[in-house]
Amino acid sequence: MAQLRKTLGSATDPGMLALQRQMVTQSATTLARWSVGYAAGHYLPIYEKLARRAGIQDPDALESTLMVVDGYLEGLMSAAQAKKAIAASRAIARGTLFSPTAQAAARACSTAASVAFSPTSALGMCGYGAAAAAYDAAGTDQPRATYDRLAQEEFARQLESLQEDSVPDEPNPIQVDWNC
Repeated sequence: MAQLRKTLGSATDPGMLALQRQMVTQSATTLARWSVGYAAGHYLPIYEKLARRAGIQDPDALESTLMVVDGYLEGLMSAAQAKKAIAASRAIARGTLFSPTAQAAARACSTAASVAFSPTSALGMCGYGAAAAAYDAAGTDQPRATYDRLAQEEFARQLESLQEDSVPDEPNPIQVDWNC
């Protein structure tokens, strides 16, 4: 069995490179909205399912963070409220030791929320999310090649979703150095 990784993908993966190319065509706000929405729809359910199974007291705490950040992006919450919620979600992710799958999903959600203040975190959400999706689909005892294949499939789904949410000819695309 391969040692489990916190994130899947690398700077040279075709799927990650395609995501990077699409991300730099979008504004920070578009990336943040997409990240929060994608994490809420794909990784939050993984975390909540496993947290409930493990008897975690507040399995909906990550959903609250995503809702607060969504409210911030809509102008309904303050930056201070969003940052406080993000800090709480990071603590949840760090404390999610009952399952590597749940921890990857929690990290994906927390990292997605932080895209509101750091657009480059969108790529981190993709890596954590790929791990969550792969471990959820295949379990945690598969060879590395299985996880790599599943990660590429998840990157393709992420890219398709990002392309659907992208603003054509975005006038204010992010300016980033990926440092990968």
